[in-house]
Amino acid sequence: MAGRHATKEDVALGQAFWGNLGNAQTDVNLYEIKKSMAKSIAQAQANGLQTAVSGVVVDAIDPNLIKKAILDPGYSMSRFTNDIEAAKGKYVDGLNEIRKASLSKVGVSEDEIKKAADSSSNLMHSIYDQQISSLFMRPLPVQALIGKEPNPGAIALWDAIPAGGAGSAAFGPESPNLVESDMDPKRRSADIKIAWTTAAVTQFAQYAGMAQVPARDLMSIELLAHTEMLKQLRERRTLGVTSSYSADPVFASAGQYEYPGLYELIHNNTDDPNYETADAGVDTWDELKPLIKDSNRKMMRDGLVPNVAICDYSTYNIITIGMEEYVRYQQKSDQDYGIENIIINLPGAGKVPVVPSIYLPTTTGANGSFFLLDLNYLKYRVLYPEVFTELAPSTNPTKRFTISFAETLIDKSDVDGTSSLQGGVFGITV
Repeated sequence: MAGRHATKEDVALGQAFWGNLGNAQTDVNLYEIKKSMAKSIAQAQANGLQTAVSGVVVDAIDPNLIKKAILDPGYSMSRFTNDIEAAKGKYVDGLNEIRKASLSKVGVSEDEIKKAADSSSNLMHSIYDQQISSLFMRPLPVQALIGKEPNPGAIALWDAIPAGGAGSAAFGPESPNLVESDMDPKRRSADIKIAWTTAAVTQFAQYAGMAQVPARDLMSIELLAHTEMLKQLRERRTLGVTSSYSADPVFASAGQYEYPGLYELIHNNTDDPNYETADAGVDTWDELKPLIKDSNRKMMRDGLVPNVAICDYSTYNIITIGMEEYVRYQQKSDQDYGIENIIINLPGAGKVPVVPSIYLPTTTGANGSFFLLDLNYLKYRVLYPEVFTELAPSTNPTKRFTISFAETLIDKSDVDGTSSLQGGVFGITV
């Protein structure tokens, strides 16, 4: 769920997390920083030192791999698959170490867990599958695409000079009357917002889970599940749909404790927007193409170069169906049919990958959306990433913990809160 505004304690945690990175406004590899911080906290705790948080939650899969797979044309799908499988292997190895440690705690060796000779034997025991069907897991490409910048304070600050605000220049006579022109810089700010999730595991459940075969570390499973819910919340808020989970999401403005998402940031520009609103009944690729090109032209005019597009699955299907009309196949016995990935070529921008998102509205009607974005101007300002904190024990033997992050999403192309230069097409009939 959504949390609150950043407090002094949150700022202190953020400053401790970022250390001497200060207010450097450059993208950072948050995945590597979280791994390093997690090791530091674990080492400190092993030495008996108290830390502000119990641990930093590190992603099972490096988000940079997802970003690279989308934006790097030279990064083949086979390499991506191999890298993901290697990452999964390391993750599973870690879980296996937990399982072995869990068995040893209750005095059970892996060698003691063996199958009987055949199914008729009375010694045939029911051993549950090691795997858990984690149906709550979702692909989260949008947050992997947007860069992260350190923000050790409670407010994100940045400066911007509008397209027509860099002074003026003109031709003149041999002896001109020189008059200086001034720039029109803008100071922007955004509050850091906190999101959090809380869970609890009773002592009985924890011990029973560790003692069963196969062992289940319920604290770790709860941690995995609640971290995933927190990341899905970020994905929804980043896109600008309702924060609570829904099979039929709708676009929604930010609440009191939330930051504005992409849809809201873009649509705040009502005077001279770079996005297009589709006429009623636009539901084919031939109708959609000119609108995308118009949006691209406006973005290029204002100095932005689109490098990724994000759309809902229904709009993605409209594009693939339209493109398939131009694809011809040779007759053969075994034929792959359909378009696996979409990359559109736009004037000035070149190859722009199109990424579908399951969190965008697809309700029947004029609800389709196609975001055309320049990621160089979209950033997360991060006070601190996902951190795990074990809460003080209450009057019963239950372990409670919370996971939270503090950040905001900013659009550096927007100089006053109502002038975003990002583009797209909205109101597509799906």
